[in-house]
Amino acid sequence: MDQPVIQNLLSAAASGLILLLSGCGSNSNWPIAGSVLRNAVFGVPDSYISRESVSKIPYATITARVGRRSPAILVLAASDGSTRHWMATNEVAIVTHNGRIIQTVGFPQDLGHTDLFDADPLSTGPHLLQKPVSYRRTQYYLQPAPGSDSAVTLNCSLKKLREVEIEIAEILLQTILLEEICRAGSGKKQTSLFWVDPYDGFTWQSRQKIAEGYPSLTISVLKPEG
Repeated sequence: MDQPVIQNLLSAAASGLILLLSGCGSNSNWPIAGSVLRNAVFGVPDSYISRESVSKIPYATITARVGRRSPAILVLAASDGSTRHWMATNEVAIVTHNGRIIQTVGFPQDLGHTDLFDADPLSTGPHLLQKPVSYRRTQYYLQPAPGSDSAVTLNCSLKKLREVEIEIAEILLQTILLEEICRAGSGKKQTSLFWVDPYDGFTWQSRQKIAEGYPSLTISVLKPEG
């Protein structure tokens, strides 16, 4: 989907959420949900994200953390097949496909879109992975950093590391930890991690490198869709 279309969609959805939040003050669930949403995108303290507060948000919800910053909460604005459009009320957004970040809006260095040359192993049963698998993709940037290319083709490999238990907003989850190592033509290496469900491959948490010289973006699913 083109960037202007994404921005228009997210802007409209953000306006709708703000109006909805402002008009529902009599509902005891909304003050908590509203304050959570209005804290997007860079900085609610970790202790604020409790399971009780998450349960009162009537949308599928994720947290996003840039580097070591405090996490922010984004809600589902739209879905298209396996693609999810996550947004905050300040029009910051992340687009994921089966857990992989393929587009961003409102960041210092935005990922405009992603082209996959091979089947993405995150879309083809990552929980069943027994040996490393290789693939390629190209990432296109809207505002490349000085001295950086606007398009970078990555040669990647995904492998299983181990089974691990993680905690997301007071819930313990059994997951399989996968490591993705990508190399650009320059030889620079990017490493990303994915914690996937051992039963269906759903990505519960990830730490993804989306641009050289930019901190990794960590996403945790607080409340999945459906």
